[in-house]
Amino acid sequence: MRASWRCSEVVADSGYDSEQNYEYLEGAGIDAYVKYDMFHAEQRRKGKADRRTMEVNHKNDMYRAKARELLTSELGLYHRSMRPIEPEAVFGQIKYDHRFKRFKLKSLAKVSVEFGLVALAHNMRKYIAATKARNEVNAASMKTTVINMCGKLAA
Repeated sequence: MRASWRCSEVVADSGYDSEQNYEYLEGAGIDAYVKYDMFHAEQRRKGKADRRTMEVNHKNDMYRAKARELLTSELGLYHRSMRPIEPEAVFGQIKYDHRFKRFKLKSLAKVSVEFGLVALAHNMRKYIAATKARNEVNAASMKTTVINMCGKLAA
């Protein structure tokens, strides 16, 4: 099923750094905040000359220059700061806390259903924990109120 809306920006890690992905995103008019392999190394070694000899893919260099410009912009810094917070923690919890390391079903449709169930279970655990914490706070508040009322009645 295709979504009826289109995003104007994509934020991704270096695993999605490929000429094919950059071409697709540029053709679709989507800003690509995609880190490339040496992005962090380039940021650390400002001003140092690279003395290696290598073949250069000028088209890919053009895409990476655009990505570098986007990633170092104010909006790019914001996206990079939010990226680890949003999905990474959830995937870590699903993978390590709930021991979900691989899909058991085959085919895209079945894997989509399986992951949907995993995500639903994860969200239900979060909801139950939040509800339990809220109820404990309410119970503690009620207990304090009852103790205060009993103290006032005794006085």
